[in-house]
This record gives sequence, structure tokens and C-alpha cells, in this order.
Amino acid sequence: MTVSASFELASGELLRRDLPVCTNREFREIIEPKALLFGLYLVYNWRNMVEINTENHSDFKKQIELLVSSINNDRLIETDEREHLQSRLRMLLTEVDKALLNSECLNVEIG
Repeated sequence: MTVSASFELASGELLRRDLPVCTNREFREIIEPKALLFGLYLVYNWRNMVEINTENHSDFKKQIELLVSSINNDRLIETDEREHLQSRLRMLLTEVDKALLNSECLNVEIG
């Protein structure tokens, strides 16, 4: 199983489904503990599904950047996994940025 993102217009039209973010194990063992430690509420709630839109996009961006930095500095995570997670999180941020730039009436669900 994976944690993934889906992009949907406010009208309900699905633009993209299942952009992979991380595995459940990576979320449970790496991402969620760091998100809880730093109070990254738009990340640790992925277990229950989080909605990103123009109202919370700025906070989401800051939280993902902090998470990427924390993963980068964690030498207990194998180099390959660290690089993989950073790449996936940056890709997620890029896709969310692009999608919200093209439509203010967009919701991104992550979970």
C-alpha cells in the first residue's frame, strides 16, 4: 500500500489520481514521527486524508520543506531511502504548486 495524492477540481472533476508519495511503512516509520515531532499537521494527518487548497497551500509548502530538511539530516535513514523520500516529497510539492497555479478551485487529497 502507498500514500498517494489525488487532484480534483471543486466541481468534482478528477484531474489526477494516485500520485505516489510514499509507502505505508515509510509513512509510519519515518514521515509520521517527524511530522508529529515538528507539529506538521498537514502531514501527520495523511493517515486520515488531508485536503490541500489555496487557503492552506503556503503552510503545506513550509511543512513539506521542513520535512524534507529533517529527512536530509537524518543519518539513521539509509542514503538511498533518504534520497528517494526527498525526491517524492519534492515531486508532490511541485505537482501541487503547478495544479494550484492552474486552478484556484482545486483540492488535493493526500492519504
